[in-house]
Amino acid sequence: RPSGMAAERVALILGWTDSKPYHLRRYERMWKGLGYTPVSRATPLHELCIPERQGFPIARELLRKIASLEPTELVMHVFSNGGGFNYLQVRAVLEEDEEFARLRRALKGLVFDSMPSLRLHPIALVMLSHLSDESSSTKIMNLLWALRKNAQYLVQWPVLGNPWGFYVPSLLELPVHVPELFLFADGDALIPADNVEEFVERRRSRGAHCTTRNFGKNSAHVSHHKLHRRAYEEAISSFLRSSANRRHRDLGGVVNGAGIRSRL
Repeated sequence: RPSGMAAERVALILGWTDSKPYHLRRYERMWKGLGYTPVSRATPLHELCIPERQGFPIARELLRKIASLEPTELVMHVFSNGGGFNYLQVRAVLEEDEEFARLRRALKGLVFDSMPSLRLHPIALVMLSHLSDESSSTKIMNLLWALRKNAQYLVQWPVLGNPWGFYVPSLLELPVHVPELFLFADGDALIPADNVEEFVERRRSRGAHCTTRNFGKNSAHVSHHKLHRRAYEEAISSFLRSSANRRHRDLGGVVNGAGIRSRL
């Protein structure tokens, strides 16, 4: 699609920690197939250590890119806690900045894949640097950086507390008017299924409309689409149809499989 051309529906994809643009292409293709223009952003490892408000310029630039497409419908697809950190920054700017009031009204759905973890600890930086699919030399550099950053956090902990302690409370306190879909699995070794289920119940208790899909023991972290493509895409399609029907129910219409509103 040519730059600046209006897009009726846009999907913002926020990748997991240390994801790369090529990791997100399968999701870009999926959203294109669903009739959305995808806008994606990978999450570098070092961004987990950016104080929340220091990430606002990045979020603002991303939202301006989406706003230039003038969407009437926006869906956000967020992966793991790395994407979750980016998502918090994007939502904060979206909710607070009147420049994006029109975009705020366009937000119609939220899809969360392999998130959140309820008990984040800075030692995760070391684990993530090791799990990276970078070259060995880059892995070593990332590991040294993560160890240094982790040592800094542990020294500051008695005074400042957990530097990521804001994460789950901030997610819980976000507005509840937009439907949410949670995609997770019993087989996820990084984000336990019971963490997601507990978070969902806490969101529901606040009034959020949450849908869940557990892919069972034969799936893995941020790999549900790769391992269960048809079921994954059907879960999202069903969620989008259900969300659209809820929006149009007071108008006496429903949304058919192609996303077209029709009268009963």
